[in-house]
Amino acid sequence: VWARAQPSDKVALVESLIGQGHIVAMTGDGVNDAPALKRADAGVAMGISGTAVSKNAADLVLMDDNFSTIVEAVKQGRRIYNNTQKYVTFNLSIKAGECLCLMSAIVLGVPMPIRGLQLLMNLLVTHILPPLALAFEPPETYLMKVPPRETKNDILVSRIMWLYRWLPFVICMPIVVLSCLTFGTWTSTGYIDGNELIGSSRIIIVQEGLAACEYAGYLDARREFIEDLEPFHCRCTSHPTGNIFSTPLVIDQWGKQVSELERETTLDPWTGSYGTLYNLENTAWSLGASNFLEPCADHAGVERWCWRSEESVLAGRLPQASNCAAYGAQLGQTMSYVAIHVGEILT
Repeated sequence: VWARAQPSDKVALVESLIGQGHIVAMTGDGVNDAPALKRADAGVAMGISGTAVSKNAADLVLMDDNFSTIVEAVKQGRRIYNNTQKYVTFNLSIKAGECLCLMSAIVLGVPMPIRGLQLLMNLLVTHILPPLALAFEPPETYLMKVPPRETKNDILVSRIMWLYRWLPFVICMPIVVLSCLTFGTWTSTGYIDGNELIGSSRIIIVQEGLAACEYAGYLDARREFIEDLEPFHCRCTSHPTGNIFSTPLVIDQWGKQVSELERETTLDPWTGSYGTLYNLENTAWSLGASNFLEPCADHAGVERWCWRSEESVLAGRLPQASNCAAYGAQLGQTMSYVAIHVGEILT
């Protein structure tokens, strides 16, 4: 118990406690308390009986001069700090996880796990609404039992949160998402590589199983090959039930000019198959591909498929976005998109 303490004595007492590693809170109401209030980690002045000098020097002013208000203020301060930690950790985790998913897909050469419009929807569903809920979370029951945190070199997201919350999520998310993507794409098409799914204009590449689709085109005056935007032939192997040990269903599609309504009514949304609509026997290609195409070498000496004439194009091409390869890739992307949503919402 200190009696008739001088302002310097109060400052010395506060500095002694701080030197021992304590987090010091100082209460006061007079002018002689101002130096100690300023030096303490948390200076608390009385709002009713306190002087203007003590209020200006303090970090906290008790408007009701009730000491129990200090405890409630500390509790609310800790709640706000903890909720801010949760908000920042959540956003850093999901944003870093998505970036790593996209970068991994680019490095591995597989389709993108999420596309532009889906990304905008994802931002609305998982990046805006859930973090708002974190801001209004009530304090935990053990909050006031936790010792004061170390404020020296303090950062909002602690090392423990980086190691045990952020890092595991950022590592696991790309693994789960790309696994869903590649599984869904492979079981729908038989391919996972992006270039194989897109296809090529090189001859017999589909017959050799090196790509899903074949394209044709023509040579310009400089013998540079101008490739069509749509393939004329695609072949995929699908496992409709997702059972990789089942006998695959071979989907062999040849180009044909059909209406949008006819495509929609014959499409199987689970496999991407159009039934017999694009079967070889139901298209002009049944007369033989050599009637419409011929091998041609571009300026680099690569043999490609060229149309024999302008009339040959009428044999038909497949829709760019709904052939079996493109549709299978969309199914895989849907699985990865759902995995991203579920993972971020559960976080």
